[in-house]
Amino acid sequence: MLTQVSATLSVLGALCIIVTFFGFKSLRQRRGRQLIFFLSCCDLLTAVTYSFEPYSAERVSYNVSELLCKVQGVATVFFPVASFLWTLCISIFIYRNTPQPMKSFGVTHAVFHVICWVIPTILCAVIVACHMAGSSSSGGSGSADIHNTGGWCWLNTTGMDPEDRLLWELVGGKGVEITCIVSVCALYFFTARKFRANDMHELQQTLLPDMPVRQNVQEFQRKLVLVPLFFVLARLWGSINTFMFAFAGPSEGAAMDIFVTVMELSLIHISEPTRPRLI
Repeated sequence: MLTQVSATLSVLGALCIIVTFFGFKSLRQRRGRQLIFFLSCCDLLTAVTYSFEPYSAERVSYNVSELLCKVQGVATVFFPVASFLWTLCISIFIYRNTPQPMKSFGVTHAVFHVICWVIPTILCAVIVACHMAGSSSSGGSGSADIHNTGGWCWLNTTGMDPEDRLLWELVGGKGVEITCIVSVCALYFFTARKFRANDMHELQQTLLPDMPVRQNVQEFQRKLVLVPLFFVLARLWGSINTFMFAFAGPSEGAAMDIFVTVMELSLIHISEPTRPRLI
């Protein structure tokens, strides 16, 4: 139930961003908004994928449910990974765009697309080739033990040692997730350093010349703090869950798993509508 509610709120938040993007021509011409549009599309498809429960469908055979679970497992790798990579690309864009706008955005934009679509495709290809998509088996009874998720299919780690399970979870998106979290925080830190290194006159000429310099500085510094803060709070819980199950037994991690899932789903849909205001 919690997954369905959170996924619905995430869908609504992403749809608001997408509709606003198409509704205003001025937004479609802004470079940052173009990147947010692709990020929102990935978040929308991620939320839709999470809301589907293959084994709860009535009048569907177990074999069909198993196939749907594998499809969902691939989708829950591709779209979240693409979302993390788009977030990283937005951070790179902000870093390179401060304090002076980039001149070769077309080339950079093309590189962003290659990064954000090719890497998830490679990870999904590895998972499909190794038959890892799906869920942990509960003994073939028509149900699934959905380990380390909020109720959706992801990876089939049946019978694996904790070390092997952790390795596949890193391949299945957690490695990209952790890398992006660290990289985004580092990029915003270095962006803040670049920002402070420029004198007031240069900022007034290159950023927002129609507004007072003091207001520009305060607004930009506020965003440099809030963006990584929202991103880390909303996305860190999945990584915590992964390492918690890797180094603790199921009985020890059961209560924490519920808490982590609640925090992850809640913070993701809460931060979704606020993302455009921060960039």
